[in-house]
Amino acid sequence: MARFFLKGYRNTPSDREFVMALPWLIAVQQIRIIRFLQDYCVLDSELWNQKIEETLSVMEQAAANRFSICGLS
Repeated sequence: MARFFLKGYRNTPSDREFVMALPWLIAVQQIRIIRFLQDYCVLDSELWNQKIEETLSVMEQAAANRFSICGLS
């Protein structure tokens, strides 16, 4: 998911502040995905649990700055 989100930013200059904010932009996008699913989709419990786990993982990676795509790590 994050890879597709970042494609729109590939051609921007490598501004340090931007690069530092990028993990949090990914995390916010993940929250938007969950909100969309909540508002417009009907998911069974198992799929909801999977999506929540994915969201928690993205938040943990953002907090620890552990994204390794596009030179972030």
